[in-house]
Amino acid sequence: MYLKKGFGPCSTYYECFEVLVDNNILLEENLPLYKKMIGMRNKIVHDYERISKEVPYTVIKENLKDFDIVIDDIKRNLK
Repeated sequence: MYLKKGFGPCSTYYECFEVLVDNNILLEENLPLYKKMIGMRNKIVHDYERISKEVPYTVIKENLKDFDIVIDDIKRNLK
């Protein structure tokens, strides 16, 4: 979707989400949440050897409601 809209390539995931906000694909109020999610993803991918399995489980369990925000953003763009 991102490239089909003509937004071009991004150098970081953070930048991609900022461009999506700038183009009204995602809500600006949700950008801090997306950045937190990206940070967790980066930590898991790049520091996986140092992260206990309890960390991602706890983060997801304590922030499960955040996925409702993601789902709402997706639904808003499907209309």
